[in-house]
This record gives sequence, C-alpha cells and structure tokens, in this order.
Amino acid sequence: MITLCLQDAEEVRYLLEQLKNHGHFYQQVISERLNVSVAVKEGREREGIEFLKGQVKKIILEKNRIAYWTRVLARDFFFLDPLERRQIIEMAEMILKGKRKDVPVKVALSEEEKLIEETLDEWLANRQPLSLKALAAFRLKDYFKKLDLLIETAIDEYKLEQEYQSFIQCLREYLNGRTPKMEKIYLSHDEGFRLFDGEGRELKRSDLQKLLDRKLLVNFPVYVDSMILAPLLSIAPERILLFTADPEQGIVQTIKSIFEEKLTVYPLSAFLLLKGKDFT
Repeated sequence: MITLCLQDAEEVRYLLEQLKNHGHFYQQVISERLNVSVAVKEGREREGIEFLKGQVKKIILEKNRIAYWTRVLARDFFFLDPLERRQIIEMAEMILKGKRKDVPVKVALSEEEKLIEETLDEWLANRQPLSLKALAAFRLKDYFKKLDLLIETAIDEYKLEQEYQSFIQCLREYLNGRTPKMEKIYLSHDEGFRLFDGEGRELKRSDLQKLLDRKLLVNFPVYVDSMILAPLLSIAPERILLFTADPEQGIVQTIKSIFEEKLTVYPLSAFLLLKGKDFT
C-alpha cells in the first residue's frame, strides 16, 4: 500500500475523486480522515503510480499554492473580499508564468519542482507514508518564500491596476462632459504622435496649446500626458482614427480605454495611403 497524509478534507476529496475516475489502475483505495492509502493493480503499476504522482504533485504545486495565497491575503494583508483575492491570485499566476512582461520580478520554481519530484519518487519507491504538512514545513521553506514574493508583487500590481482604472474612469467622465471641438482627428503613431484635423492638416504644438483645457492639467497634473492625452481630451473629438504599428503600447492602450467606441485603430501603413482623404 502507498499511504499519503493530506492537509485538509478538500485535498482528500479531490484525490479520492481523481482516483475513482481512474479506478482501473487501483486494486483498493482506503480513506481514513486525512490519510489515503492506495493499492495498485498488478500489471498497472507504472500507469497507476505515475497518475498518483501527478495528482499529488498537482495538489502541492497548484491547489496548495492557491490555498496558501488565499490564507496569506486574508490573514496578513486583510483582503477579505473573495473576488479581490481571486483577482490578486490570478495576477500572481500571470507573473509566475511570465505573462506580465511589464513586471520586473521574475520567480522560477524549477528547483522546488525538482525537489518535489525527487521526494515523490523516493516516497513511491520505498512505500513509506508521506505527510504533505511535514514536506511543506521541512523541505519547502524556500518555495514558500518565493510564493510570498509573488503574492506581494501581485498585490502591488493589483493596487496599481485599481488606481489606473480609477484614473481612466475619471477621464471618461471628464470626456463625457466636454463639447466636441472637432468632429474627427487623425492620430499617427510612429516614433511619436502626430495629430491631424478632419481635413488632414497637421496640428502643430502651437495649435494644440490654443485648444488645451488648462483645468485638465490642474485637476490631473501628474497623470495626464500634456502632449497627447491632454489635447485629445480637450478637443474631445467625436471620432479618432489612430494609425499605429504598435497597438499594444501602453499609451495606445490608455487612449483605447478612454475613448472606447470613438476610437478606430488602423495599421500605420494605411496612414500613408490616406493623404488627407476621408478614411471610411
């Protein structure tokens, strides 16, 4: 028999469900409180042991990680709203998987995953009972330190995201209260931004200064870019045709978020064909 001591009833429930779904591997599965014992069918040892190992590894590296972060967020950082906790954990997972290129913190868990792999191989080879609680306490201290760094970074990013969304909402409200000064603006984005009116005439800095709403810069002195965002918000055009080779750039995304359906994005190459003609 192979015996595993789990940490809570949810882990037991999950493992039993997975073993039941693959019952053709196992002769017997016994559950007593937090202990689960498994006997693998003769002739199915390789498949049965590999499947069991994979499920235990998933409990340690995925389910335990999420449960740990959930406890830390509530206990240490007082995030009591389940939705907030879920959003922060999703952010931490994205950082861990390298999906947030803008976040400088890089955390690799390869060494810890290798240690867990070796521990599970040893457990399955000698058939001695394995306690996940003891494994976490004595062999995975560095692993939990890395999890702490990830969740703290995710909290910072979450707060920045909340501030950004609040900023965007304020600018949307400002925009909704403005009377449009132009029907249409062409916005070319290459190395920098160039603005053109509906007739295709470029708006120079002196033109933009005349159109600028000074109250906007007073109310948002730090956050509003005076070269692009402030003129666009001040003009409050009914339509913006944006031509860019990099639609994922931060300032482009901000313009999209503020102007929403008023903005249409085209490839930069299309701007060369426009030549002041109406673009439809």
